[in-house]
Amino acid sequence: MADRFAYPVSIARDGGRVLLAFPDLAGTATDAATKPAALAAAVDCLDEALAMRIADGLPIPMPSAGRVRVRPTVLVAAKAALVVAFRESGLSRAAFARKVGGDAKEAWRMLHPKHATKIQRTEAALRALGRVLVIDVRG
Repeated sequence: MADRFAYPVSIARDGGRVLLAFPDLAGTATDAATKPAALAAAVDCLDEALAMRIADGLPIPMPSAGRVRVRPTVLVAAKAALVVAFRESGLSRAAFARKVGGDAKEAWRMLHPKHATKIQRTEAALRALGRVLVIDVRG
């Protein structure tokens, strides 16, 4: 999963600002005074873009190639991975709830981007869907 949600950004300067845009996620962009600040803001921007796509039922595209990539926060990446796995499973929410050992309300919360789900619960749900959550630390 480490690179499944690592999206490339295009970087441009406009006056004194650094503009970052995500070509794979139309309309997703941010800016800041410096490149490091813009890259930090891009993480929040990507988190919100993925959450919006989940909430609106839109597909979460595979990232294209790109030299500079931005990764979402771990919890957003895990939630997006669960949503992608759920969508690909073809299960109804009720069937998903039964498969992960919860009720319909809990299943809805697990699949909603703005409801917190403990990482252990997300990992167990992914496992129930035949996926493995992997966290990778790089230097």
